[in-house]
Amino acid sequence: MALELASRGLNLVLVDLDAANLREIAGTIRSRHGGVETKTMVFDLSLLTTDQGDEPLRRLREAMEGLDVGVRVGEQHLRCVGRPGAVFLHEVEVEAWARMMRVNLYVAQFSRGLHVEYASKGIHVQCQAPFFVATRMVENLVEERRLSPFTVTPDAYARAAVRWIGRGGALCTPSVRHQLLWCVAAALPEFVLDWILLHSHLEQRALLRRIGASKAPSPPSSTHEVNSTAN
Repeated sequence: MALELASRGLNLVLVDLDAANLREIAGTIRSRHGGVETKTMVFDLSLLTTDQGDEPLRRLREAMEGLDVGVRVGEQHLRCVGRPGAVFLHEVEVEAWARMMRVNLYVAQFSRGLHVEYASKGIHVQCQAPFFVATRMVENLVEERRLSPFTVTPDAYARAAVRWIGRGGALCTPSVRHQLLWCVAAALPEFVLDWILLHSHLEQRALLRRIGASKAPSPPSSTHEVNSTAN
């Protein structure tokens, strides 16, 4: 989204909880769109309403002071606030769920309320609801579960998303492929959809566990274990 907006000449304030991501995207924007100005700010949105969030919020306000903001894009998804993929409730730390809810809970209804309240003032609020986008978050799922027919690339989704800014009301799905999935989901009986979602998430849970196990460091050799025990 940042690259797509930069390609249209918009100066950007980039906010992320990962400093490395900020350096990477800011560097890419400078190399591709030299005339676009960027500011970067490390800020964890899940700290809002907590004591730890007061100082980062103050610095964010200082960074934004005097800027004429025309578009604000807030990208929210479960992985960004610490939820480790598809898991059961009892498998997640309480703090991880609390961070997720502080960032994601009631986003669609909140956006609709803001849209109704401020549309007459020329401020349009829109919640875009996609399905799978082929980011690093889902790349393994795409490879193993063959989701590619309904999975769009980040560039394709960003182009569609920017085109829909200011159109489509308070809630929309910019990608045509994702619109088709919403239509299928809406046509299914609720119990069928529940069954599909449950089994889909169980498959994701099993897949993510296999991926995690494959990336785990190899156990020490038996000789090393014996020596360690002897010591």
